[in-house]
Amino acid sequence: MWWRSSGLIRLRIVGILAGIVIGCAGAPKLESQSASPLDQLATLTAQRVAKLGAGPVLVAPLDGCLLDSRLCSVSDSLLRAQLEAQIPNVKIIDNDTVARELISRGLLPIDAYHLLVIQGLANQMNVHVLVLEYLYWDAKKKQYTLNNAVFDGRTLQRQVLLKTAVDLNVQDEPVVFRDPQSGASLIVINKKTSGFLAFRLPQCERCSVPLNSVPRVAMPPIQQSELLAMTITETGTVSSVGCFSDDPSCKDAVKFVSAWRFKPALDSNGRAFAVRTYVAVNLNGRGDADRSFIPAWQNDSW
Repeated sequence: MWWRSSGLIRLRIVGILAGIVIGCAGAPKLESQSASPLDQLATLTAQRVAKLGAGPVLVAPLDGCLLDSRLCSVSDSLLRAQLEAQIPNVKIIDNDTVARELISRGLLPIDAYHLLVIQGLANQMNVHVLVLEYLYWDAKKKQYTLNNAVFDGRTLQRQVLLKTAVDLNVQDEPVVFRDPQSGASLIVINKKTSGFLAFRLPQCERCSVPLNSVPRVAMPPIQQSELLAMTITETGTVSSVGCFSDDPSCKDAVKFVSAWRFKPALDSNGRAFAVRTYVAVNLNGRGDADRSFIPAWQNDSW
């Protein structure tokens, strides 16, 4: 399954150039050493994308960018400008197209912030190059970095990881980003925190269903897992469940998780709020399931 490819993205960092960390050997040279770190990051990233040849490019921020959306927006604009300057007639897929593609698959635009969702979308859209942008807390160096990860869109193998140190003034409390369209929120844990949480995260109360509660026709033997996106509502019910695959197992998995019940997330004032999260479900011939939560607030794939 495409979402299992996250194991491919770990790559040892082996070089440093002009304040930008390079995740592979053979780094390109900068034309100007006086450029700002964000300019340098954009220039180097565009050079690496250009080396992968012509084809559609998808540039996407991940949930880590919600820690400082302004900074990521500036970096994103610089990168897009560099791509257009360095690659003649480059086709950069815009955000509206990404949103439409997600909606057509039963997902929400907010799901584009999740690593596995955007990887799967890039693969299905036949993207030639995927660039993921995100902020990350480097525990060893005790600093945040702004990262651009360049992937081959066909194999989803990471080609290079470029990063630069940034100074973020963020609090220990997690960041809650509320989607104005769906009302669901993403929770982004500040990696600098020692574990302090300003509110209660969703807690599963009933994440399985009896065999007789699901029609037998919906329970064929299935040998693969499905990645689902779902909203845990203010009342703890599950809604807006989306799945990429066209396989019949996807519909079965949606029916399965739709019956789950949770203690909803609570803010610092004790008020419940809706949260968007992700889960991998593997249905089998006995009618039960293995489940692995992949919530945004625990996404440590990098």
